[in-house]
Amino acid sequence: MRIPKWFTIRSGMFVASAIVASATLAVSGVAAANAATGEVPVSTAAAKIATTLYLSPPQLTVTPQQSYAVLSGQLYEAKKSPHPFAAVRSVTVFLERRFPHGQWHIIQHKRTNSAGLVKFRVNLATGTSPSFRLLFRGTAKYRRAVSNVQSA
Repeated sequence: MRIPKWFTIRSGMFVASAIVASATLAVSGVAAANAATGEVPVSTAAAKIATTLYLSPPQLTVTPQQSYAVLSGQLYEAKKSPHPFAAVRSVTVFLERRFPHGQWHIIQHKRTNSAGLVKFRVNLATGTSPSFRLLFRGTAKYRRAVSNVQSA
């Protein structure tokens, strides 16, 4: 038996509207139950863990052929207990450089090791003193963090 096209479209719209109505009723029913009992609804999204990113002073190396700086930093959780400085492992940290107009640009990126450490090697032009900082964009678990600024 063939079913007319208009019948399937109408029945599909009826089923969709019934699903939307039942979902709306279920959500409003939960809200009404919480209001009646005085309970505060708990958010399903967990709070992100605060992080701290530290950039050490650069280690400069100057040779007749080139000059470069090694910048190292560490990313760790900023919590009080049980371990106040727990390392954040295997996440991407970006190295940014400030250019003459004051804008920060990403020039390199690396992943943190098991201790939350990351190292970057940057070639320097003679007679320049660029500023650098580290940036962690955050994840579903950790908050965003920006390090202190260091000049090479």
